Amino acid sequence: MHLQNTEQFAYELQRAGKSFEMMVYPKSAHGVADPRLRKHMYQLMFDFVMGAVGSPSPAVVPEP
Repeated sequence: MHLQNTEQFAYELQRAGKSFEMMVYPKSAHGVADPRLRKHMYQLMFDFVMGAVGSPSPAVVPEP
């Protein structure tokens, strides 16, 4: 998704009063190729899901 479209989508969510979390990887195209950034992305995804289900303690995502 182009950054301009991402910004427009975020704007519309804000106008609608919706809460959201967003992380942008500026030098990535449609996928995150850098292994360190991919690990970062997966850790954020893991933390989000565990927070949503009420995990009592954070964990570290293992290397793929």
